[in-house]
Amino acid sequence: MKSRKWGAKFYNAARMVTGIAASPLEVAGILLLSLPRSRGGAGFRNVFVNDFTPLTASAQSIAGQKVCYGDIVIVNPNIMKAGILEIQGEVIHGSGAVLDHDAKRMTALQSMGYDVFLVTHDMLNDAAQLDAIVRSLCSRLSLRYRCKTKVQRSAETELRANVLCNWLEIGR
Repeated sequence: MKSRKWGAKFYNAARMVTGIAASPLEVAGILLLSLPRSRGGAGFRNVFVNDFTPLTASAQSIAGQKVCYGDIVIVNPNIMKAGILEIQGEVIHGSGAVLDHDAKRMTALQSMGYDVFLVTHDMLNDAAQLDAIVRSLCSRLSLRYRCKTKVQRSAETELRANVLCNWLEIGR
């Protein structure tokens, strides 16, 4: 991949994603939330992808399964609390059966005390909505929220344009 046009950039970006993401939209969310603020991200640490969460007996009765996998899990290890972002892509989460499964899983996780955020492409692509999600995560996880500088906002705009582009058009 490195030898192709934009290959080195793709390789370097791919190295920034830890874990195994299930979709390009999850990758975009991971980068927007975990990259340093100087590179346009929110600067969250302790970000996990498709994180394994065993369910309690009552949560199992809601979800109909023994474990869940949170798309993006952000943890504050100091207070042992996590926020879970469920990335809602239309291609993946478009059918009624999948939406029903997601609702059960989200309710099960909430019954165990997790804060679960349903996040769409449009929410990641809108600076104000993404900032509101970051503020809420910081508040719920007892993390310090810092407003971005003009330079950091500019880097975020560029990052958002790069990670939320039409990936099918790359290389054509």
